[in-house]
Amino acid sequence: MLNLSPVLSTHDLSTEAGLKAYLVDTPFAASSVLQVTGGMSSYTFRVALVSPYKDEKLGTFHSVVIKHARNYAAGIESLGPITLTRRDVEIAALDLIATLPFVGSKVHLPRVLASDSINALTILGDVGKLPTLKEYILTRAQSSPDTSVPITQEIGQLLGEFLANLHRWGYTVLNSGDTLLLDPFKHNEASGTSKIAAWRMSIPVTDFAHKYPSTTNACDWEAFKTKYAAYILEPEDTFLMGDFWSGNILVKLSPDGTQLERLFVLDWEGAALGMAAVDVAQFTAEAWLLQRHPERHEPGKALVSSFVQSYEASIRKGDEGATFAAKFFDPTAIATCTGAHAAMWGILGAWEGIPQERKEEVNQAALHICADTTRGVFEGKGWEGLSRIWEG
Repeated sequence: MLNLSPVLSTHDLSTEAGLKAYLVDTPFAASSVLQVTGGMSSYTFRVALVSPYKDEKLGTFHSVVIKHARNYAAGIESLGPITLTRRDVEIAALDLIATLPFVGSKVHLPRVLASDSINALTILGDVGKLPTLKEYILTRAQSSPDTSVPITQEIGQLLGEFLANLHRWGYTVLNSGDTLLLDPFKHNEASGTSKIAAWRMSIPVTDFAHKYPSTTNACDWEAFKTKYAAYILEPEDTFLMGDFWSGNILVKLSPDGTQLERLFVLDWEGAALGMAAVDVAQFTAEAWLLQRHPERHEPGKALVSSFVQSYEASIRKGDEGATFAAKFFDPTAIATCTGAHAAMWGILGAWEGIPQERKEEVNQAALHICADTTRGVFEGKGWEGLSRIWEG
């Protein structure tokens, strides 16, 4: 990894013009700079290079992606301050995880080419202008229904296997007696901030539940909040990706759009130690929400069901599978965090694309998942128990 100039820039690196000016005297001089929309944590740009950049190990790049971090979330400044150390965490995660044996068949990570710690810049190899998994299901899956369900099913299978292997690896390292590899992630302040924000967002769930007669007395809502807080704030069982959802997965298809070629897992700033169910549930909740969009039910269902099945099957593999499954595949924890995540986004009213008349139905469905977990519906039920979430 190349370390760039340790001089504080006078340019505004949150703008296209400022970044282009900064790059003039670097190996990444730009012919064009375009801000990438959709990012929430750092300012992100796709940069076409004047001259190709050659890395001895990683190859030649004609374009790069550059992330510029500030001490707040670029997409939602109102969330308050977020530590700049998240940039160091992401670099450490990308450099470490990309080298592990379960990465690199169809699931890949972007690679770090250069860093500027003074100006909080990270330069990544560009993997191409690809749709996120969320975009694929909401747009392209609708135009090609015959191939979208098999493709999303394969995506779910691959991502479930990837996440299970990540969690197994993290647990093994944590219990090896030599945890030096995980030191950068042990006290990730950005992840801690996100966990506390999630816990605070769970507080209005009770008020939200009282909005509907069907959920007002569905469970002891204070008990639900206590259980949820215990899951997200306390355990440090394994390594977590920290932001594992459909918006952080890029999808590369064959030229004719009928075959899956590669997946890229992005945005590792939240990598940390925690409870495996938090990673699993974030992906499950977001996939469940995709399933609620009109005409997206089948690809959404294929995605979430294949993901959870694959995760459980991969966790259970080998002689140590029973130990891993007992530690990581907790249906109640997964369902609790799934329901909480979906309900909190309902509180925020951030389910774009779902018709207004259906949002009330989705809100109540998310709250009923929360209530079911508190009443013990998922205890000891495994995958079959969890499947009721997306069958409903």
